[in-house]
This record gives sequence, structure tokens and C-alpha cells, in this order.
Amino acid sequence: MQYNYPIKYSIMPIYAYVGDNLSNNHALNIYNSIVRYGHEHLEIIGYVVSKCYILSEINSFLSDGTTNTSYKVVFPYQKVNHKGRETYRKVEPTRYDAQIGEIYDTTEEATLAKNELNQIILSEELSRITRNKNYQENVEFIQQAFEERIKRFNELEKEIEENTQEMIVSENKKQNLSILQKNLKKQ
Repeated sequence: MQYNYPIKYSIMPIYAYVGDNLSNNHALNIYNSIVRYGHEHLEIIGYVVSKCYILSEINSFLSDGTTNTSYKVVFPYQKVNHKGRETYRKVEPTRYDAQIGEIYDTTEEATLAKNELNQIILSEELSRITRNKNYQENVEFIQQAFEERIKRFNELEKEIEENTQEMIVSENKKQNLSILQKNLKKQ
């Protein structure tokens, strides 16, 4: 089925349960290496660049007179339960949605923002390490595990890009995707 939502790039958060009881994130074959703290809870453990369908634009008016724009989007890949295991699969754009603050015209712009957000996550994980005699060893372990996690996320990012070739990024938010596809077919 053809969808006529505008398409842009955005940054998709990757969630996992962290805390007291850490378990394998089967979706990406990543063993949680995040510093254990607090009760088990869902947390963002990284970000990937992904195309997204834009469902709506939301303008919030702030008390200082400025506006804050966010977007309700659907990412084409979502973590789903498949045969008893969680995995990332392509989904219909009507099944899931998220609210995000930024959309991008190019993968390069989104990648810069993603890298900054991933570095913030690494800094937060490092700040949770208890300062004791094993501190430096724990820092090295978290950094190495984080690098491995980012490699997996980059593989997921490539998979998403390869499997969303039919999604053509809109030059203008209001531009109709079906018009873009018709123009491409004529060429």
C-alpha cells in the first residue's frame, strides 16, 4: 500500500530495560552493559538515524513568546515480538507513533545530532560508576561495551536505510509523496 505522509530523517531512540535485573536485548543481540542502578526501568540506550513518516506538526506556545515545534512521526522499523523474540521489523505506518523534536532533510544532519545524543548517553553511564579501586577498569569496560553497542546500532541503521529505499525524503514537509513517486516513474 502507498502512504502519502511526508518523509524526513529523524533520530529513533533505542530502549532497553536497565536497573536491578539486566537481561539480553534480543532485538540487537546486545548484553546490557549499562551501569546497574535503581529498580528495573525502561531507558534509552542509544539512537539511530531513520527515515520517518510525519503524521502531524505540533506547535506549543511558550510563556516567553516563542514557539516550540515537535512532530508526531512513525518510524518504519519498530521493535516487535516475532516468534517469541523481540526483533526490529518493518511495520505499517499506522501502527506506532512517537513524538520527536527534530526532523532533518539529510542523513548527514541527523547523524551529527545522533552522535551528540549518543555521547550524552555514554557520559551518563560513566557518571553512574562508583568510585572505588576498580573505577578505571569499570570505565574501560563501559566504554568498550558502549562502542560495541554503537556498532550494532550502526548495523541496524544500515538495515533500515537499505530496506526503506522506496521512502523518498520530501523536499518540503507539505509536499505529497505520491506526486514525488509519480514524477520518478515518468523519468
